Amino acid sequence: MALALWAIGCVIRRFFAWDDLIEQILTVAIVAQVTAYALSTPPYADYQEHEIAIVLPFGAVLAARVLAKRLTQARLLPVLAVVERGYLAALGYGVRQPQVPARDAALAGWLSAHHLTAGLSTYGDAGSVELASHDTVMIAVPHLHQDDASRGSMFEATAANFDPRRHYVNFAVTTKLDGLSFSIPPRALIRAFGEPAHTYHYEAWTIMIWNKNLLDQFQ
Repeated sequence: MALALWAIGCVIRRFFAWDDLIEQILTVAIVAQVTAYALSTPPYADYQEHEIAIVLPFGAVLAARVLAKRLTQARLLPVLAVVERGYLAALGYGVRQPQVPARDAALAGWLSAHHLTAGLSTYGDAGSVELASHDTVMIAVPHLHQDDASRGSMFEATAANFDPRRHYVNFAVTTKLDGLSFSIPPRALIRAFGEPAHTYHYEAWTIMIWNKNLLDQFQ
């Protein structure tokens, strides 16, 4: 990060006199991305950093292009080589660790096995279940407002997800977080849609199933 900031500062100080278009483009891209991120709504939670993940490779390329000659002249390459070996060792250690299946892969398999193809859950479960099920299970995300689950959330979603003519949504998935509270309060689901016909508990998830299309009751 220090090298990337150094390189950005070098380009910005002499931006209009800088003679490398690629380095100018990388600098503008980094500054624009970070500025847009800081002024927008995503940085409200610690898991939203993926929104600016592209800044990392941009910064690495810019630092290499701008600072390589300076670092060589300052005889800092041996120091950077030691740091690089440390990163490679950490990478090798990580690669050798046993691979853990994706958290929601089991949930996607359970839903598919029970012929449940469209339901409600949290933003965190929605995308991963759809990916793990190869888009055979659609998860819409309700917007909880005062414990009411009968409104749709438009965060990275489309109105089609809440169209009862397209989807027969008859189940909801909620997870107990840290053994204390649910990601979606079951009372909110019951208040919105009535008592479920069936309730199942599978690993960390509680799956509530109704004999109706829940989207018909969405506001």
